Amino acid sequence: MSVLEAVACGTPVILTKNCGISDYFRDRVGLVVKSDPNHLREALLEMLVDQNRQNTFRENCKTVIEKFEISKVYEEIAN
Repeated sequence: MSVLEAVACGTPVILTKNCGISDYFRDRVGLVVKSDPNHLREALLEMLVDQNRQNTFRENCKTVIEKFEISKVYEEIAN
Protein backbone atom coordinates (compact mmCIF):
# COMPACT_ATOMS: atom_id res chain seq x y z
CA MET A 1 0.00 0.00 0.00
CA SER A 2 2.83 2.42 0.78
CA VAL A 3 4.14 2.11 -2.80
CA LEU A 4 0.74 3.06 -4.20
CA GLU A 5 0.47 5.97 -1.76
CA ALA A 6 3.91 7.25 -2.77
CA VAL A 7 3.12 6.96 -6.48
CA ALA A 8 -0.24 8.67 -5.96
CA CYS A 9 1.70 11.61 -4.46
CA GLY A 10 4.08 11.67 -7.42
CA THR A 11 7.03 10.27 -5.51
CA PRO A 12 9.47 7.99 -7.37
CA VAL A 13 9.98 4.67 -5.60
CA ILE A 14 12.66 2.05 -5.12
CA LEU A 15 11.38 -1.50 -4.79
CA THR A 16 13.03 -4.86 -4.29
CA LYS A 17 12.49 -7.70 -6.73
CA ASN A 18 10.69 -9.54 -3.89
CA CYS A 19 7.87 -7.00 -3.92
CA GLY A 20 4.85 -8.51 -5.64
CA ILE A 21 4.17 -5.43 -7.77
CA SER A 22 7.74 -4.55 -8.73
CA ASP A 23 7.39 -5.73 -12.35
CA TYR A 24 4.52 -3.34 -12.99
CA PHE A 25 6.39 -0.32 -11.62
CA ARG A 26 9.86 -1.16 -12.99
CA ASP A 27 11.36 1.75 -14.95
CA ARG A 28 7.99 3.52 -15.03
CA VAL A 29 7.91 5.23 -11.66
CA GLY A 30 10.98 3.87 -9.96
CA LEU A 31 13.83 1.45 -9.74
CA VAL A 32 13.75 -2.25 -8.87
CA VAL A 33 16.76 -3.73 -7.11
CA LYS A 34 17.88 -6.99 -5.57
CA SER A 35 17.10 -7.36 -1.90
CA ASP A 36 20.61 -6.41 -0.91
CA PRO A 37 21.96 -3.36 0.96
CA ASN A 38 24.57 -2.57 -1.70
CA HIS A 39 22.02 -2.58 -4.52
CA LEU A 40 19.69 -0.42 -2.47
CA ARG A 41 22.51 2.06 -1.75
CA GLU A 42 23.38 2.28 -5.46
CA ALA A 43 19.74 2.84 -6.40
CA LEU A 44 19.33 5.58 -3.79
CA LEU A 45 22.43 7.37 -5.05
CA GLU A 46 21.29 7.00 -8.65
CA MET A 47 17.87 8.39 -7.84
CA LEU A 48 19.26 11.32 -5.86
CA VAL A 49 21.77 12.33 -8.53
CA ASP A 50 19.72 11.89 -11.71
CA GLN A 51 17.20 14.75 -11.74
CA ASN A 52 16.00 13.91 -15.26
CA ARG A 53 15.10 10.38 -14.20
CA GLN A 54 13.33 11.69 -11.10
CA ASN A 55 11.27 14.05 -13.24
CA THR A 56 10.38 11.31 -15.71
CA PHE A 57 9.28 9.02 -12.89
CA ARG A 58 7.21 11.82 -11.33
CA GLU A 59 5.43 12.50 -14.62
CA ASN A 60 4.77 8.78 -15.12
CA CYS A 61 3.21 8.53 -11.65
CA LYS A 62 0.15 10.39 -12.89
CA THR A 63 -0.72 7.81 -15.54
CA VAL A 64 0.48 4.69 -13.75
CA ILE A 65 -1.65 5.31 -10.65
CA GLU A 66 -4.82 5.57 -12.76
CA LYS A 67 -4.78 1.76 -13.14
CA PHE A 68 -5.35 1.51 -9.40
CA GLU A 69 -8.38 3.81 -9.14
CA ILE A 70 -11.12 2.02 -7.24
CA SER A 71 -13.56 2.05 -10.17
CA LYS A 72 -11.00 0.36 -12.44
CA VAL A 73 -10.05 -2.19 -9.82
CA TYR A 74 -13.74 -2.96 -9.29
CA GLU A 75 -14.26 -3.44 -13.04
CA GLU A 76 -11.35 -5.88 -13.21
CA ILE A 77 -12.63 -7.88 -10.25
CA ALA A 78 -16.22 -7.88 -11.51
CA ASN A 79 -15.22 -9.21 -14.92
